[in-house]
Amino acid sequence: SSGLISAGGGARRGLPVRLMVRPLESSPFAREARAAFEYSISNFLWKQAVFYAERLVAECPCDETTYLVALAYFHNQEHQRSRWHLQGNRLHEARYLLAQCCFALQLWEEAEDALLAPSSGMYPSASSAEVVNGASGWYLLAQVKEKQANPAQAVEYYAKCLELCPFMWEAYDRWSWLILGTPSPSRSSTSGMASSTFTDEKFAQSFANLLGASGPGASLAANGTQQQRPGAELGATGGAPRSQNAPPRNERDYGGGGRKDRRSGVGIGGPGG
Repeated sequence: SSGLISAGGGARRGLPVRLMVRPLESSPFAREARAAFEYSISNFLWKQAVFYAERLVAECPCDETTYLVALAYFHNQEHQRSRWHLQGNRLHEARYLLAQCCFALQLWEEAEDALLAPSSGMYPSASSAEVVNGASGWYLLAQVKEKQANPAQAVEYYAKCLELCPFMWEAYDRWSWLILGTPSPSRSSTSGMASSTFTDEKFAQSFANLLGASGPGASLAANGTQQQRPGAELGATGGAPRSQNAPPRNERDYGGGGRKDRRSGVGIGGPGG
């Protein structure tokens, strides 16, 4: 544990120090802090999420915990702090979040660098480049190209986004505007794009991939949690805090006291129930 403490101190003096990619979470404190962080994220308590994520970084400095603190800062509209914590993070979800931070800060080139794999080159084509976070990564890269006044590449990247994920409606909306805004737009190209993209087969495949990605062991990218969905209880055992959105136990379990006991026919609250 002394190594963790010294590493945490080094993180405060310079760039974040990370000892591993994923935390072991063998410490009871780390598990409890993670549960408190997930509760805060699920209930939109961003400053509280920052507090618990920073405790996690101090306890277990690694790529995952620094991603969590950056995610909390991002939600709290502190994009510069979030960007600082993400420097050098190797997780794909961290690179995507870094690109989002840079986009919010209008750092277009840095956003592009965060999205592209090092082997993709300076001007990648949609057929050869590797972009983090799949379709949403291509969409963000196309947005960057629009900001850089490069509509031709933006059109190409929006099309790649739709190829991977046809229900990315915002990508189709922007692609259509850019195509129709050209001096001589091809009407056949726009209709052909729609007919080839929005097919039952492609929708079925995309939703199957989406449901598979949201199953057990999915990436952290959606909301910074790997163990539960937003609004879920933090712990079924051990007395951990419950979601604010969950009804009181007596109302949920007993329906206000009006349910009858099946064995005796007597109301839960007694003979008068």
